[in-house]
Amino acid sequence: MTARRLVSLVAALAAAAILTSGCGAVERPTTAAVVDGRVITTGELTRTAEQLDAAKVLAQPATETDVLNWLILAGFIERQTAASGSWSPDDKYYAVAAQVAAPTDATLEYLKARVAVSSLTSADRDAILAKLGAAQITVNPQFGRFDPADGGLKTVDAPWIKPAPAPTA
Repeated sequence: MTARRLVSLVAALAAAAILTSGCGAVERPTTAAVVDGRVITTGELTRTAEQLDAAKVLAQPATETDVLNWLILAGFIERQTAASGSWSPDDKYYAVAAQVAAPTDATLEYLKARVAVSSLTSADRDAILAKLGAAQITVNPQFGRFDPADGGLKTVDAPWIKPAPAPTA
């Protein structure tokens, strides 16, 4: 290997190391949350909300915070309903999913969770809350704070965000 090739290889490896190390996932501005190592991006939230709104499958417009909350819960709901047999994708789910043009995986996860939640037994709910309590869930403060006790996002006081001054006439 020539010296020139060796220098090029070392430079490429150094660049790759710099790009793949450094800040944790939650510190990246495009990360909305990390759930047991699974990164949920702000792009997923935006795209899912757009798809839900375009299909008009919800009674009111989807918010990114609502989408995030359901995406955090989705895996726990899916695993619990599969384990207990209380729900599996059914006609209602497929009918709702069919209304969304080219749904992303995140959109389908959201829809499964929203449809499945009505089939949860009290034992399912207790098991999900217990698993949420044991999970590693980190949320970008922009979206609030996740409370595993009730499985919901809570708003946080954001003193670094200052409201825009009222316009003057």
